[in-house]
Amino acid sequence: MVITFLCAYSAQAAPDIPGPAQVHAQVIRVIDGDTFEAMAYLGMDVYRQITIRVAGINTPELRSRCEDNDARARERALARQARDLSQEMLQDRVVTLIRPRTGTWRGRMVAEVVLEDGRYLAEVLTAADLSRGEGRLVWCAP
Repeated sequence: MVITFLCAYSAQAAPDIPGPAQVHAQVIRVIDGDTFEAMAYLGMDVYRQITIRVAGINTPELRSRCEDNDARARERALARQARDLSQEMLQDRVVTLIRPRTGTWRGRMVAEVVLEDGRYLAEVLTAADLSRGEGRLVWCAP
């Protein structure tokens, strides 16, 4: 009877334990407008270097796939502006990652990013016309 109980108990799925709703992270390096590396504090003196993708937005790509040379040059110029603005907002600063989650965007952590002054990075980039809604968007059109 005890063996049956133990077998039944071990066959149950592990409970879905949510991670922290927010994590503080020291930005190490900005990769592009919507991606950066940081050292995240996970609690109990545990730190982990992670790559973070800003949730809810997409910025122009530094490696533009536009077929037209002029469009490719435009997208790359916008991508540099987005990267530079993100670098100005993030570099060597502590940010708060809201609802961080993994498993999407090539293994990067995805999170809403709150700056030290309380603004959301996604809103700053969108206000500067350097980001659009989430998803693979085309920046090639004039």
